[in-house]
Amino acid sequence: MKIFFAVGMAVIAASAWAQQPMRQQMQQQMQQAASEQVSVGELRDYCSARDEASKNACRFFILGVAQGAGLAAGEARDRTHFCIPEDSSTDELLMVVKRAMAKDLAAFPRDLNKQAVSLVGAAMMQAYPCRRTADR
Repeated sequence: MKIFFAVGMAVIAASAWAQQPMRQQMQQQMQQAASEQVSVGELRDYCSARDEASKNACRFFILGVAQGAGLAAGEARDRTHFCIPEDSSTDELLMVVKRAMAKDLAAFPRDLNKQAVSLVGAAMMQAYPCRRTADR
């Protein structure tokens, strides 16, 4: 019995010791990702480029923000910040963001350096507000 206990404690200790570098690595990766987030200027460049790779980067970024915000709200049991109609096309979502980006940058040129995720979220909230119901 003592042997099983000792082996069990050794496994737990080794597991905790092995996880420490993984935690540090994950924290470093998260900090690096935060410093490397796509800026409004970069998103504008992707969305206005003619090559397919840039067009896809624009499309996937915008769709990722839209879907990610919806999933996060559901997981957090939070209110939904915008409600995109099911019949909306990808091209429609792209145009909503492109128009909002052009309007924002015309009024606030310094926003080029802001995080693009904020602009996309704000554009979606303005274009697709959720209707309040009596039971909410």
